[in-house]
Amino acid sequence: MLLVACCGGCGTPSTDVSADAGSVMDADVPDSDASPPDAGTPIEVPDEIRNLVPNTWTQISRNLFSDVDPCPERDCGYSAVSGQGGVIHAFNGGVFASQEGTLGGLTLWGGGHNSYYGNEVYLFDLGTLLWSRLSEPTVGQTPGDETTFGLDLETCRFYDGHPIAKHTYDTVAYIPTTRQFVTPTVGDAPSAPPGNPDGGCGSPIGAAFNYASASWSDLPPIPETQGYVVTEFDQSRNALWVWRHTYGTGGLARYDVDTTSWTAYETDTAPPSHATGAIDPVHDLFVVARFFYTDNVGLMVKDLANPDEHHVLVTSTGGTALEEDAYEFNGFVGLEWVPSLGRFVAWVTGSSLYFLTPPEGDWRTEEWVWTTVHVDGTPPTPPSYPLGPAGKFQVAPDLGIAFVITNRSDPVYAVKLAFP
Repeated sequence: MLLVACCGGCGTPSTDVSADAGSVMDADVPDSDASPPDAGTPIEVPDEIRNLVPNTWTQISRNLFSDVDPCPERDCGYSAVSGQGGVIHAFNGGVFASQEGTLGGLTLWGGGHNSYYGNEVYLFDLGTLLWSRLSEPTVGQTPGDETTFGLDLETCRFYDGHPIAKHTYDTVAYIPTTRQFVTPTVGDAPSAPPGNPDGGCGSPIGAAFNYASASWSDLPPIPETQGYVVTEFDQSRNALWVWRHTYGTGGLARYDVDTTSWTAYETDTAPPSHATGAIDPVHDLFVVARFFYTDNVGLMVKDLANPDEHHVLVTSTGGTALEEDAYEFNGFVGLEWVPSLGRFVAWVTGSSLYFLTPPEGDWRTEEWVWTTVHVDGTPPTPPSYPLGPAGKFQVAPDLGIAFVITNRSDPVYAVKLAFP
């Protein structure tokens, strides 16, 4: 595994990425993804986080995502149209990897279509405030030749067994009990090579990246699912919940980590691919923000205690400003649960955060309330493509902060969360 980190603005990584940007490298596991210290061991919080002012946007990263680009010249077989930038803007989200580093961090992976073929994994470590590249992209068996990746159309794996990069939307998750980054389905529709000039591929065989070994493994096939599915980890059950999507219909599926098995539940309406989900652990609800279309928008909610029941499109108030922001960025909102505040927080663009408070009474019939909170400071730059942040906006619960990246050459921004 390769650790690449440098100070902001340094231009080139302090550790040589590769003598040949097209070669696959093996290296030791970096300290950044070591297991957290034992209980009782003091954990040093960086000053940039410790000194955050409540509800004030602040730059916190000490290097840039672009500093850890495996192919800065964008002339590798996997560079495709966008190069590394596709990991950020090509319909991709991310996850908060709570057990990586000392304070957790943001993991990014993906590309998709003809934007980017690189399938390397990245981590922004909140303990060091540095981006690192945890694995190397699959390269053509003939160096520089984008047509020789040996794509298996049944599994959507390249010749080395690594999954083809895809648009991740909100389809990826982190399993803290096994320290794995997972995608329950693999596949996309590249409009050019690698490996399949005639079209894309889709596979129900999910993929899991193990941080400790920097290796990929398979997940059992998910039942009756295709395409882009909203995926969240449920800590109380040590399970993944996936809102399945099959030609407009769906329903929940649950992956039990202990038994490595799937359970599919009754058919239900599927959220659009641009939807974003999060779990309310207090009320045991799977909440999906659906703001992609100008009609039939709102919050789709599933009762996880009764997963066979049809979802409820609940009534929400106060969300007009959020909806306007969401329309501008194709519904791709960042939505996360904040345990310390007992409510959700959402962000799309600009200065404001949007807090969502579930009702105290019957969540099916009573109003869910959006509260707009202005955040001081200079906000993150708008996303580089008209798509909002989705999972690139995350919450670190133990630190009480939200943080986000919107462009490969921009810093990570953070805000200490406070509800009025």
